[in-house]
Amino acid sequence: MKLIFTIFITLILSINIFSQQKNLDINQIKLSEYLKSEKKYIGGKILNDKVTDLYDELTHISYIRSDANIPDTDLIVRYIFFKKDSLILEIRYEWDIANHNEKINNKKDAGFRKKMASFYSKLEKEYHLNLGNSKTNGNLPNNINAKNEYYKKNIWELNNTIIKLEIEMSNLYDKTKNIYPTHKIILSYRATNLKNKNRYFDKPLLKYERKEISNIENPLKNENTIIGEPFPVLPGCEKSKNKTHCLYGNIQELIINKMKSKNILIKDDTLKVGFVVDKTGIIKPYKFSIKSNKKNQELEKIAFEVLKDLPRIKPEHFNNMKQNVTTGHSFYLIIKNNEIVNKFNKE
Repeated sequence: MKLIFTIFITLILSINIFSQQKNLDINQIKLSEYLKSEKKYIGGKILNDKVTDLYDELTHISYIRSDANIPDTDLIVRYIFFKKDSLILEIRYEWDIANHNEKINNKKDAGFRKKMASFYSKLEKEYHLNLGNSKTNGNLPNNINAKNEYYKKNIWELNNTIIKLEIEMSNLYDKTKNIYPTHKIILSYRATNLKNKNRYFDKPLLKYERKEISNIENPLKNENTIIGEPFPVLPGCEKSKNKTHCLYGNIQELIINKMKSKNILIKDDTLKVGFVVDKTGIIKPYKFSIKSNKKNQELEKIAFEVLKDLPRIKPEHFNNMKQNVTTGHSFYLIIKNNEIVNKFNKE
């Protein structure tokens, strides 16, 4: 779950996609909140965007984020919305070599293609696990080489949203026929529940032009505040063998101790605890990601307060990116007769 949670932090901060499943509504949160959340990332708004809107009533805003999932490829996030009322029609996540340079004969070797295919397969597996089977077109073979063309698309049709995950890889080049090498993964969420709005169905919404991204609000640079670790490190967990388990174990103890101090009796309940560690080490809890199976609001409130009061910690650090990253975390606290059944080892 960590892979999806890390990549799609913007969506998950606002809408817990995997708990709501068939009822996902990308307009449950205002556009302004999505754009505000983009400031959490190293990167920023693209100011020299050469992507063109295809319809007069629509416009878009694009952001770039440093991303370590595919080497030498950053993540572009595009918000496409109606000018009149800022209702979002589509949110797109793009890993595309054409987004980042003007080189038209940009062929990729088998190693790059295998990593791109592996990343796609991880996303596909996670979405199948949480949303069920999809409509599928195309396939990815087990053996990826530098010569063949590859294409695959998955579509999940939810009540309010259509989710598409697609990959395309080709090293074909023929300038006279406007055929250029293509290597991209696109994940899109398109709203289908907007009243009195054009649906556009499967029509493309943007026109793309190759141009190197060089002008953004916040240049991609190293985080200068605190150098993180391979895993988030809570003060006191520096010598632990599993620093993540140490973090979770301390949170579990704080929750159960506060619950006992308030004389709250829990005979049998499971509490989901979800939170974000941002790139500066600040822990941010969100009420929608803290849920009791028995809908015990007191227990949920205690967990929220515990997370909110935690000290600043060392965030996760990606050495190959040479920067701290924002990460999402979740675990379950199984309580029976005021005792934790599934204790994490803090040693």
